[in-house]
Amino acid sequence: MTTPADKLAALAEQYTQNLMTEWVTWARKDSWSGTPSEFTAQDVIEAHQVLTEAIGDYAGQTIRVDNAVSVIDEQGRESVIPLDKLKAEHIDSAQVCLAAQFHALYAQAHLIMTTFVGLERLREHLAEEAN
Repeated sequence: MTTPADKLAALAEQYTQNLMTEWVTWARKDSWSGTPSEFTAQDVIEAHQVLTEAIGDYAGQTIRVDNAVSVIDEQGRESVIPLDKLKAEHIDSAQVCLAAQFHALYAQAHLIMTTFVGLERLREHLAEEAN
């Protein structure tokens, strides 16, 4: 019998093998000289947990940005399904895809923050050099 945790792990593994890996790997770079971090199923599972914990904060609110969600099948093919055509069997896959997207956005935000801070350090260094 497959447990919800096993199903989540399998779906997360599918996403890391088939979708978004290149973008997220780029977004997770901590420096220009290092080796990029690998996008793993654990990244998706952790993002899924964060989103699951946030469900209560959004109870009663429905926010639809795209009016569609991505799902992935057993062969790793992605489909985009309009929310009004979504079936119960699509929901786990759609939530894992959203978790992967959430992780990617967080990684991109981290890259922006570290670049911003790095530019501030560069400004200070250049000001010291000018004196």
